[in-house]
Amino acid sequence: MRFKLVSHVLLAATAFVLTLASTQVDDVPSGSEVPGRYCHVPGVSAELERALCDADTIVLFNTLSEMSQAEETLPRAVRILEQLWLSDSTLGDGLNWKLLGREDARAHVVMQLALAIRDGQSNIPIQPLQNFATSYAQKYMPDGVTYGLALIGYTDAPGQLPLLSKAVQSSDRMARRSAISALGSMCSADTKLFLAKLASDLGGLDAEDRKRAAAHLKRRESKKGALWCAHAAPLPGRKSGEI
Repeated sequence: MRFKLVSHVLLAATAFVLTLASTQVDDVPSGSEVPGRYCHVPGVSAELERALCDADTIVLFNTLSEMSQAEETLPRAVRILEQLWLSDSTLGDGLNWKLLGREDARAHVVMQLALAIRDGQSNIPIQPLQNFATSYAQKYMPDGVTYGLALIGYTDAPGQLPLLSKAVQSSDRMARRSAISALGSMCSADTKLFLAKLASDLGGLDAEDRKRAAAHLKRRESKKGALWCAHAAPLPGRKSGEI
């Protein structure tokens, strides 16, 4: 299925990064701000190397999204996402891991890497990503609700139906739609039943949101939806964070 939702993620991620890009981070200079600072990432384009060395989240995650859509560059994009998640120093020399490890940057790693896992492109255990998504969504409710709920959905984080149910009842249209979309990406029986209820007259939604819920329910019940859910379960015999 290979990153079928990347274009949607790219738009959401870009908006989120642009919001956070203006935030000043004290005492954490980027690579380009340090005269003579050595930084090298082997095997990547000059643009991607600059983005990694400067921890430029906008360019970095847009470039990785674009790479993930081409068969020849997909494996490299996934490997970089894995290394970023694991803070793997073999990714390159002179990287600013303090910036690359910021919460906003890791949120984007989680979103894109979760897609790779559920597409069967990565063997990284998904449970730590689910834990991050849950913590992130709860921390930024109601601010940042759209992105937090998206992380819940893409990681298929368990036990989050109460949070999604609350968001569905919100007066904020984007919160409702984000919750419906998240439910459409999840695999448990209870989230599916709740999504079916939202698609019916019993869910209390307006006609537009009921139609949206019905479309996500149809996607869940498709062969592609079943394939996506096949990779959401924990891999046996693998420790947390281990490739």
